[in-house]
Amino acid sequence: MGLVLFDADHDGDLDLYCASGSNEFEANAKNYQDRLYVNEGKGNFRLGHACAAAQLYSKSCVKAIDFDNDGDLDLFIGGRVKPGAYPLPVSSFIYRNDSKPGAIKFTDVTKKWPRAFKHRIGMRCHLDRF
Repeated sequence: MGLVLFDADHDGDLDLYCASGSNEFEANAKNYQDRLYVNEGKGNFRLGHACAAAQLYSKSCVKAIDFDNDGDLDLFIGGRVKPGAYPLPVSSFIYRNDSKPGAIKFTDVTKKWPRAFKHRIGMRCHLDRF
């Protein structure tokens, strides 16, 4: 459902994050696991760390933004719909980029902004609200 190219591992090339979504699989199906493809430097991508592996639900989008103003790109992952219960929404998440060269690490920091995420905004989410 969503793709973003950004430098996840601070090595100067663009990596690819894929947010998974649909309504065709059962809730918590592995088909909803997002994927991060790491660019090995010459346009060759390998499946890398999945920073949202535990979020097995339908997502609508992914945006790379410097949410914490520390100079690197963090991830906003927009929830879409509860599988099998359309149009019930699911939560969205923010993952802080704590990566170092050669070691990709993202931390779920959604709970640090409870007012922004107190409602399950799902398909209605717009990044410009935050």
